[in-house]
Amino acid sequence: MIRGKMGLCAESVVRDAETNSISVFNILEDIAASVFPLFLQKLVFFALLERDEEDPAEYDLRFVVEHPSQDLFNASFHIDFQGRLRTRAIVNLQGLVIPAPGPITFRLRSESDELASYTIGVTTLAKPRIVQGGQDSTPEQPHPPETANGESSPEAE
Repeated sequence: MIRGKMGLCAESVVRDAETNSISVFNILEDIAASVFPLFLQKLVFFALLERDEEDPAEYDLRFVVEHPSQDLFNASFHIDFQGRLRTRAIVNLQGLVIPAPGPITFRLRSESDELASYTIGVTTLAKPRIVQGGQDSTPEQPHPPETANGESSPEAE
């Protein structure tokens, strides 16, 4: 039976042609953004897969990226172990739009099992930080609206 040994998301995953070694750059754990939708230009899912010797060498798999509001990506692909007991699945998304804050879960599945999954937390920043010429020029928070008697209104708190 095919098994997932590990799965992760990063900005980049590179396979060295000479040594066949994998290098992973900037593993994504959590993302905080000040505005949504958010476009992630560099995003790669990596999974290390393993099979037993008596298992078939080829499989049809499904890769899904889920957000609480919708599936962001859903595709099937074929993988061939080429006579080996281990192989790698590298899915380069070439960009992904995240519609709103919430966890993003990446899942790699066979027909019957989940082989690898990885979740990235996506949250909202309180306000964008603006640095200009070495000086922080982040805008001040607007003053809360006042009521007729000059006190802050309750909805502002």
